Amino acid sequence: MSIDVLRSIAQAERDADEIIKKSVADCRQIVSKAQDEARQLIDQMIKEAQKEGDELIAQAELAALEEVKKIEENTKTECVALQQQAREKMDLAVDIIMGRIVNPYGNS
Repeated sequence: MSIDVLRSIAQAERDADEIIKKSVADCRQIVSKAQDEARQLIDQMIKEAQKEGDELIAQAELAALEEVKKIEENTKTECVALQQQAREKMDLAVDIIMGRIVNPYGNS
């Protein structure tokens, strides 16, 4: 073999080593970039999930407030009805008491 051929082979080996080093560096860079993008995507998904959860909680709170208002209205209506019944029964109770106390003693 001639020296030129040996030099050519040596240069080819050096070139191959450089290509391998560059390929390894490129692979590491690609993996690093992919990991960064994955982290960013995960962070974004967490933020979106948190936002969606907050929106669901807000909707549930509004629904609960509406239900509380309905219950309050129904309770007020029932209270008014019970007060009216109590007034009616109070009049009846007064009549009964007056009838039992006043009539036996002849004051009526």
